[in-house]
Amino acid sequence: MRFHWMLRLLLVCVLAVSSLGVLMTPQNALAASSRQETQAVYYTVQRGDTLSAIARRFDTTVDVLMRLNNLSSTRIYAGQSLLVRSAAETAYVVTRGDTLSSIAQRYGVTVAAIQAANNLRTTVIFVGQQLRIPVGGADPDGRERIQFAPGGISATVRGYATAIAPKRYVLRAAAGQTMTLNLSAQSVFAGITLIDPNGRHLIGGEYRSQQWTGLLPLSGDYIVEVLNGGQGGVDFSLTVTVR
Repeated sequence: MRFHWMLRLLLVCVLAVSSLGVLMTPQNALAASSRQETQAVYYTVQRGDTLSAIARRFDTTVDVLMRLNNLSSTRIYAGQSLLVRSAAETAYVVTRGDTLSSIAQRYGVTVAAIQAANNLRTTVIFVGQQLRIPVGGADPDGRERIQFAPGGISATVRGYATAIAPKRYVLRAAAGQTMTLNLSAQSVFAGITLIDPNGRHLIGGEYRSQQWTGLLPLSGDYIVEVLNGGQGGVDFSLTVTVR
């Protein structure tokens, strides 16, 4: 009886190990341990905070925070919501044989982009190091995020839009700032729509303009949509300024 019980226990253990081997191959284990999707992270500024202190807390740089939040200066205020990590990032853990160049090729980004995202001064990396990989400038729903250069107040993007497939952008701005939109397109039917963080149209609906300037009512992500109301599509350039 005892022999049969031990044999049955051994069989159960063998089956369990076999199942584990099927579920977690060395390749799957490597992929699971080396790559992890991240979500956007926001931080609410507290009294006494500085941009440099927040950058140190979240292991990033002042330049990155300014770019993510379209800040033209390092001035921040209590209660302000800051984007400290974009959703368009992947966390990658360096494994044996990795180089910054091979990781960049794997994710279709540049070495310089990885260095900037991780505040790296050289290309030297080590096994076990966690890297932020900027995997693109688009939000999960396909909207391209507009980001200003550190200290900059404007950016120009170019694209192609139709009535069926408008081009959508998203950018972060603060309440009280002034936004200016200038659309250049070879079509009188092309226009822009601006939606605030609460989903309210500031411009749009039946009437669409190619130029707009206004005071922003809220802090958060604003959606800018470009579409062509005529037949076919149109190439365009859009300049966004936030002061």
